[in-house]
Amino acid sequence: MVKLSYKQWNLEVPGYVLNNRGIIWGKYLLKKIAEDNIFKTKYILNHPRISGGRMDNKFTPFILNGKKCLIDEWDYSYPTVYVNKEYIKKNPFLSDLKYIFKIQYCKHDKKIYDDIKQDLNVKVLPFFIFPRHDIPLEIFKWKNENHKYSAMFSGRVWRGRNRWKAAMDSDKTFFSTVNNPDCKIESQRFNYVSNDDYIVLLKQMKWGLSLVGKGCGGKNRREVEYMSYGMPMVLNYIPIYPFSFIPNKDFLYLEKPEDLQKLKHVDPLPYSIRSAKLYKKYFKPENLGKALITLFGHLF
Repeated sequence: MVKLSYKQWNLEVPGYVLNNRGIIWGKYLLKKIAEDNIFKTKYILNHPRISGGRMDNKFTPFILNGKKCLIDEWDYSYPTVYVNKEYIKKNPFLSDLKYIFKIQYCKHDKKIYDDIKQDLNVKVLPFFIFPRHDIPLEIFKWKNENHKYSAMFSGRVWRGRNRWKAAMDSDKTFFSTVNNPDCKIESQRFNYVSNDDYIVLLKQMKWGLSLVGKGCGGKNRREVEYMSYGMPMVLNYIPIYPFSFIPNKDFLYLEKPEDLQKLKHVDPLPYSIRSAKLYKKYFKPENLGKALITLFGHLF
């Protein structure tokens, strides 16, 4: 197989749209890749998203060097797990589908992915994740200095996060709405602050903490945001990316709420350096095209 150089790629990208929650991940990701100046030909095509079945979750289709692909940007096993011969028959566009790039790649669904490869000759691969368009990236650079807080809770208070939030609420070295009742919170359920307030708070954090949510793979948009600021990351899950992402090297891994105390003693600087390097190589918007080729060029 001939290895493609950057200038040889022909990328056809479906048009991207806005919904009431922001830019759809898959199409925004493809838009940013298509804007990369390393591509010789850049198309924005108005190809509709394809229904994945349950709850009308949709795939984002695109064609790369003549090979048809889908992006599954949902947090759960579906819609990829519903791809079978009957599904392909109902969607003529997918008659010669080659790859499904699944952002929330789930370890416990590996057998299903293998069955899809065996039955349909369609390979399921872990993919990037991209933040919501309204969260500014690279707006500040984390500094290794005395910080007011070890970390803050961010996101919805899912059942699996209750014990972690309770541990932070009882320790004033962590930022929480209990310890900081004057903080402007627009929705207690979502523990939500405005973007401006969010950035101000992040600058006061020693670590960028992300907790596993309801998704099957645990991957979270916070990871990309924290990396763009060069923040040292701490996670209580191990997300799967199409590149090496190693616990206690690329991020500090915590197994239980009691481990939050480690954030007061572990040196965050090596993790900050890793965050900055990973962001530049795989997530920086102007480098996404190069990252796509680096990771998947051998497939095309």
